[in-house]
Amino acid sequence: MCARWRATLARLEEGAEGVATELDWAIKLVLFRRHCERRGFAWDELPAWSAAAARLGLSLQPRARASEDLVPDRPARGTSTPASSPSASPRRDFPKEEVKRFVATARELFEIDMRFGQLGERGIFTALDRARLLGHHVDGVGDVEGAMTTPPPAGRAKVRGAAIGELAGRRGCVSADWQSVRDLTGRRWLDLSDPFAEEVSWQPEALPPIQQRLLAGAEGRPAPRESLVRARIAALLGRER
Repeated sequence: MCARWRATLARLEEGAEGVATELDWAIKLVLFRRHCERRGFAWDELPAWSAAAARLGLSLQPRARASEDLVPDRPARGTSTPASSPSASPRRDFPKEEVKRFVATARELFEIDMRFGQLGERGIFTALDRARLLGHHVDGVGDVEGAMTTPPPAGRAKVRGAAIGELAGRRGCVSADWQSVRDLTGRRWLDLSDPFAEEVSWQPEALPPIQQRLLAGAEGRPAPRESLVRARIAALLGRER
């Protein structure tokens, strides 16, 4: 594993193209660039086109659609826009029809982003992996199905799984990430910053000031109902963290 890690760090010196078949962010970046090139837009010009769309009041947000032609051929190296491409040189004019075409392309990028990690046969990552175009597999790794449901016998993955199992099915407000599990209803949290943690050890939750004000009622006003407080704290917790 250390040798693989070292080799990956060495390839990162080449930029995204060096790991374009192994790391998900690099795979997606190369796919985005190639898709823009196919639509006639240089990747480096996207901020200027986005600004032009904003001036025309055009939204880049994707629509509810599912195109069948967005699965690319392969994430390959050397994806810079050729010098002969119509979009290779900076554009000073932004014709309205061209901006509209850019907006359609931007929405397709949103869809590619969503479908990249989509579960099932229609996911782009799944399609690339099925076509044997990716190199992310590690030799000697087995029992993947078992690992999906059984945590490691030690370490914070096991501790996190035990904590989530304890809270599963309970009513209340709970959040979890790689560093902690927070039971906002019970005003407690589990520190998972130590990767070698061995037992579930809940600690009293010290809420940030803004969340304390929500619980107590800001400026002397009566506190909102508990259910509303829980929802607002959950939203603020994700925003502040």
